[in-house]
Amino acid sequence: MFATSSRKSRWTFPRKLIGRLLFEVEHGDDLANFKAAACIDGPQGDVAREILSECPTLTPYEMSFYRAFRELGTMRQVGMSAGAIPWDKIVAYANYHGFSRTDTDILIRVIENMDANWQNAIRLRNAPSQ
Repeated sequence: MFATSSRKSRWTFPRKLIGRLLFEVEHGDDLANFKAAACIDGPQGDVAREILSECPTLTPYEMSFYRAFRELGTMRQVGMSAGAIPWDKIVAYANYHGFSRTDTDILIRVIENMDANWQNAIRLRNAPSQ
C-alpha cells in the first residue's frame, strides 16, 4: 500500500504530516470555527481563510497515514497524561488492513514519529507559561 509512492515523496512527506499535526494542535477547538467562518464574506472570513491556508495540504498517500494516526490515537493508554500509541496496536492495524512487512515497517516508523511530535506539542501547549 505505502511503498508505491515516489522516492522523493517518501522522504518529504513526514514533514508535511508533522506540520499538519502541529497546526491542528495549535488551533485545536478553533479549527471548526475557522472552517465555518471561511464561508463568510468579509473580514471574519478573510482571517479564517488566511489561517486555514497555513495548514499543509496532504496528498491521498499522506492522508492515509494521517487517518491511521488519528485512528490509532484512540488506542493510547491514558493515566496522568496520554501515553504513546502502543507498537502492537500499530502492527494490528497493519495486519487488519493487509499491509506487507515493508509497509508495516514504514507505518510503524511514521506513526511513532508523528506520535512523538504530537506528545511533545501537547506537552508544550499544556506547560504553564512563565
